Amino acid sequence: MEKQDWLIVYLSLPSAGETNLIDPIRIMKGLFLFKMEFKEKLKDFYDYSPYLYGPCSFEIYKDLIGLQMKGIVDSYSQPLYRWSYYRLTEKGQTWVKSLIKDAPTEFLERLKTIKIKVTSLSFLELLREIYKKYPEYAQNSVINFGGHL
Repeated sequence: MEKQDWLIVYLSLPSAGETNLIDPIRIMKGLFLFKMEFKEKLKDFYDYSPYLYGPCSFEIYKDLIGLQMKGIVDSYSQPLYRWSYYRLTEKGQTWVKSLIKDAPTEFLERLKTIKIKVTSLSFLELLREIYKKYPEYAQNSVINFGGHL
Protein backbone atom coordinates (compact mmCIF):
# COMPACT_ATOMS: atom_id res chain seq x y z
CA MET A 1 0.00 0.00 0.00
CA GLU A 2 1.08 3.55 -0.69
CA LYS A 3 1.52 6.08 2.11
CA GLN A 4 -1.51 8.02 0.87
CA ASP A 5 -3.54 4.81 1.13
CA TRP A 6 -2.59 4.56 4.81
CA LEU A 7 -3.70 8.16 5.30
CA ILE A 8 -7.12 7.31 3.80
CA VAL A 9 -7.40 4.18 5.96
CA TYR A 10 -6.43 6.17 9.06
CA LEU A 11 -9.14 8.75 8.35
CA SER A 12 -11.72 5.97 8.02
CA LEU A 13 -11.00 4.38 11.39
CA PRO A 14 -13.06 5.15 14.48
CA SER A 15 -11.97 7.91 16.86
CA ALA A 16 -12.29 7.98 20.63
CA GLY A 17 -14.96 10.68 20.40
CA GLU A 18 -18.33 10.76 18.70
CA THR A 19 -17.21 12.72 15.66
CA ASN A 20 -15.40 11.42 12.62
CA LEU A 21 -13.65 14.78 12.15
CA ILE A 22 -9.95 14.81 13.02
CA ASP A 23 -7.47 17.66 13.27
CA PRO A 24 -4.11 17.73 11.46
CA ILE A 25 -2.09 17.26 14.68
CA ARG A 26 -3.78 13.94 15.42
CA ILE A 27 -3.45 12.84 11.80
CA MET A 28 0.25 13.74 11.82
CA LYS A 29 1.01 12.16 15.20
CA GLY A 30 -1.06 9.04 14.57
CA LEU A 31 0.71 8.29 11.31
CA PHE A 32 4.06 9.09 12.97
CA LEU A 33 3.42 6.52 15.72
CA PHE A 34 2.34 4.01 13.07
CA LYS A 35 5.55 4.59 11.13
CA MET A 36 7.73 4.25 14.21
CA GLU A 37 6.16 0.90 15.10
CA PHE A 38 6.49 -0.53 11.60
CA LYS A 39 9.48 1.36 10.20
CA GLU A 40 11.22 -1.88 9.19
CA LYS A 41 8.14 -3.05 7.29
CA LEU A 42 6.78 0.24 5.91
CA LYS A 43 8.76 1.24 2.89
CA ASP A 44 8.32 4.66 1.29
CA PHE A 45 6.28 6.16 4.12
CA TYR A 46 6.06 9.77 5.25
CA ASP A 47 9.35 11.31 6.37
CA TYR A 48 9.22 13.23 9.63
CA SER A 49 11.38 16.03 11.00
CA PRO A 50 11.34 17.76 14.40
CA TYR A 51 9.16 20.85 14.10
CA LEU A 52 7.08 23.26 16.21
CA TYR A 53 4.88 20.53 17.71
CA GLY A 54 7.17 17.56 17.41
CA PRO A 55 7.34 15.18 14.46
CA CYS A 56 6.01 16.75 11.27
CA SER A 57 5.66 15.62 7.67
CA PHE A 58 4.60 18.38 5.31
CA GLU A 59 3.80 15.68 2.73
CA ILE A 60 0.69 14.82 4.73
CA TYR A 61 -0.69 18.33 4.21
CA LYS A 62 0.02 18.03 0.49
CA ASP A 63 -1.71 14.65 0.35
CA LEU A 64 -4.75 15.95 2.26
CA ILE A 65 -5.12 18.76 -0.29
CA GLY A 66 -4.73 16.30 -3.16
CA LEU A 67 -7.35 14.00 -1.65
CA GLN A 68 -9.70 16.97 -1.26
CA MET A 69 -9.24 17.80 -4.93
CA LYS A 70 -10.15 14.19 -5.82
CA GLY A 71 -13.28 14.37 -3.64
CA ILE A 72 -12.04 11.72 -1.19
CA VAL A 73 -11.55 14.03 1.80
CA ASP A 74 -13.48 17.05 3.08
CA SER A 75 -12.09 19.72 5.37
CA TYR A 76 -14.07 21.80 7.82
CA SER A 77 -13.04 25.05 9.43
CA GLN A 78 -13.80 25.59 13.07
CA PRO A 79 -14.46 29.21 14.10
CA LEU A 80 -12.31 29.03 17.24
CA TYR A 81 -9.30 27.37 15.61
CA ARG A 82 -6.81 28.27 12.90
CA TRP A 83 -6.77 24.80 11.43
CA SER A 84 -9.27 22.63 9.62
CA TYR A 85 -10.65 19.25 10.55
CA TYR A 86 -10.77 16.39 8.07
CA ARG A 87 -12.94 13.40 7.26
CA LEU A 88 -13.63 11.10 4.35
CA THR A 89 -16.41 11.96 1.90
CA GLU A 90 -18.91 9.35 0.71
CA LYS A 91 -16.57 8.73 -2.22
CA GLY A 92 -13.73 8.28 0.26
CA GLN A 93 -15.79 5.85 2.35
CA THR A 94 -16.40 3.75 -0.76
CA TRP A 95 -12.76 3.99 -1.83
CA VAL A 96 -11.37 2.92 1.54
CA LYS A 97 -13.27 -0.39 1.53
CA SER A 98 -10.96 -1.83 -1.12
CA LEU A 99 -7.90 -0.47 0.69
CA ILE A 100 -8.91 -2.10 3.96
CA LYS A 101 -9.37 -5.45 2.20
CA ASP A 102 -5.74 -5.26 1.03
CA ALA A 103 -4.28 -3.99 4.32
CA PRO A 104 -2.31 -6.45 6.44
CA THR A 105 -4.41 -7.28 9.50
CA GLU A 106 -1.54 -6.62 11.94
CA PHE A 107 -1.04 -3.12 10.51
CA LEU A 108 -4.75 -2.34 10.43
CA GLU A 109 -5.37 -3.43 14.02
CA ARG A 110 -2.41 -1.42 15.29
CA LEU A 111 -3.48 1.66 13.32
CA LYS A 112 -6.97 1.39 14.88
CA THR A 113 -5.45 1.28 18.35
CA ILE A 114 -3.19 4.24 17.60
CA LYS A 115 -6.07 6.38 16.30
CA ILE A 116 -8.21 5.67 19.36
CA LYS A 117 -5.26 6.58 21.58
CA VAL A 118 -4.32 9.86 19.84
CA THR A 119 -7.94 10.99 19.68
CA SER A 120 -8.51 10.22 23.36
CA LEU A 121 -5.63 12.42 24.56
CA SER A 122 -5.59 16.18 24.85
CA PHE A 123 -3.17 18.05 22.62
CA LEU A 124 -0.63 18.48 25.45
CA GLU A 125 -1.00 14.88 26.67
CA LEU A 126 -0.35 13.65 23.14
CA LEU A 127 2.77 15.79 22.76
CA ARG A 128 4.02 14.75 26.19
CA GLU A 129 3.71 11.05 25.29
CA ILE A 130 5.45 11.49 21.95
CA TYR A 131 8.23 13.65 23.40
CA LYS A 132 8.82 11.12 26.17
CA LYS A 133 9.11 8.22 23.73
CA TYR A 134 10.87 10.13 20.92
CA PRO A 135 12.75 13.05 22.55
CA GLU A 136 14.74 13.73 19.39
CA TYR A 137 11.52 15.03 17.81
CA ALA A 138 10.96 17.57 20.61
CA GLN A 139 14.13 19.57 19.92
CA ASN A 140 12.41 22.30 17.85
CA SER A 141 9.14 22.33 19.78
CA VAL A 142 7.50 25.54 20.94
CA ILE A 143 6.03 23.50 23.80
CA ASN A 144 8.51 22.99 26.62
CA PHE A 145 7.50 20.68 29.42
CA GLY A 146 10.43 21.94 31.50
CA GLY A 147 12.03 18.52 31.72
CA HIS A 148 8.84 17.11 33.26
CA LEU A 149 7.72 14.54 30.76
